[in-house]
Amino acid sequence: MAHWWYLAENAGVHPAHPAREPVLLPDLEQLSVFVELPILTLIIGVILGAGALLSRFSRFMGIPAGLLFLIAGMLLGEDGPFGIRFNNYEITYEIACTALGLILFHGGLSTSLDTLRRAWKPALLLATVGVFGITVVTGWGVWLFSPKVTTFAVSLLIGAILASTDAAAVFDLLASQRLKGRAREILVVESGFNDPMAFVLVFALTDTVVFHGSDLGMGFDLSVVGVLAWQLVIGLLIGLVAGLLGSSLLHFSSAGGAALYPVLTIAIALVTIGFAGVIGSSSLLATYIAGVVIGNRNIPFRSTMERVHDTIAWVSQITMFFLLGLLVTPSLLPEFIVGGVLTALWIAFLARPLVVGTLLSFFKIPWRENILISFAGLRGAVPIILATIPILVIAEIPDRPGTDIERLFAFIFVVVVVGSFIPGMLVRPISKLLDMRAGTIEEPSVELELVAADILDERIETFLVPSTHSNATRTVESLALPEGARVLTVLRDGRFKLVENDLILKPRDHLALVYPAHARNEVVRSLDFEAVSG
Repeated sequence: MAHWWYLAENAGVHPAHPAREPVLLPDLEQLSVFVELPILTLIIGVILGAGALLSRFSRFMGIPAGLLFLIAGMLLGEDGPFGIRFNNYEITYEIACTALGLILFHGGLSTSLDTLRRAWKPALLLATVGVFGITVVTGWGVWLFSPKVTTFAVSLLIGAILASTDAAAVFDLLASQRLKGRAREILVVESGFNDPMAFVLVFALTDTVVFHGSDLGMGFDLSVVGVLAWQLVIGLLIGLVAGLLGSSLLHFSSAGGAALYPVLTIAIALVTIGFAGVIGSSSLLATYIAGVVIGNRNIPFRSTMERVHDTIAWVSQITMFFLLGLLVTPSLLPEFIVGGVLTALWIAFLARPLVVGTLLSFFKIPWRENILISFAGLRGAVPIILATIPILVIAEIPDRPGTDIERLFAFIFVVVVVGSFIPGMLVRPISKLLDMRAGTIEEPSVELELVAADILDERIETFLVPSTHSNATRTVESLALPEGARVLTVLRDGRFKLVENDLILKPRDHLALVYPAHARNEVVRSLDFEAVSG
């Protein structure tokens, strides 16, 4: 059996027939694909496997998993042992935006209307006025700490790139955290809402820096308000329409079976992303709202859909962060470490707390929640995606202007790494210090799942009694479940137990409950446990 390496290096020459023209083998350039494809497949498999394993480590450490994927991509890049050269910003931008849209769609599927009702007002203010305020304060810090930044307009551009929180990082961090009050809801909804403002500011400031000689009086006017309104309003409308039409289509197509059902939900997400982008609105906001609408409708095969989109979100996150890491050249990072670290600390301990704390004071949010929300806004993939925008704009200009804008990618990378690592590591101890922790969401050892093509008025869901549960007198009868909810069975030590009212619940018990589809939040509040399957 011929070896592909040998064929690639000796195409057209066979030791037994040196003068014979090859009949089946193409030339070297064509043959290289047969060598590269297995290697590429091997690398992708290793990356996905490592990503799955690293995610558990990141949860344990309390840092976003994406940060580890980002560093892994950097290590495999041109300065790493594999020396992979990758500098295609355009492809990275397109893939990363699509991946982020799929992550936000999954986040929307798991966001209840009750969460939106409790959080949308403060979250919307943080996602608009808050992003603008953080841009200004961060820009001031960049101007102070980075002497290589020659104009204040460039420092504001960097501030806009760094101003928004990252949905993937926030979803990942909060997946294992239960917080008191509205802190969790506000952080989740803010991360789903704040991308349009950041994108509008980055495009406007890029236009100012590149085409108007960094004159803030030019290219940055009231038209920005109109663009932002278009992004928010039209993106919201597209998301609502896509969600309503999509959920109706899901009802219509339920006869196709559980296997094909998630294919349709993926198609809905991609069509929403694409259509919103074509007409110039916020594709990220649109796909998040579409996910919220679909996730709050009574649809068939819900558990299958949620499980598939959870997997897609993880693959998207690994792909997105890894590609962004490949773009980074580690040898360029040392000169930006001091300025990047100072800027990250400035954002974490001054810019975001100052702006967010001020805005949340209008809603009479308790000071403990205010502090935690101010501190837990993590940077992630979004700032690095935004950093590609000015680079792509400059690449289209034949005679590039003499600005320092092209050097900001490495600087942004340093800020993102530090700005994810430090707050991510400190959220747990700070929430504990503020008495804001309501327990940790533990991974289940047993899950029950109901796959049904019919529209059911009730749902089956498994809830885990936390290992920290110490109330030895709490029984099934004392759960105070809402009307229509009942315990089907209790799984303990690998066995199903007969449910009796006087059965005492123990740590790590799994409660299989049936409840009306609209009553999930009431069930969670009555149990004070976190759901582990749906």
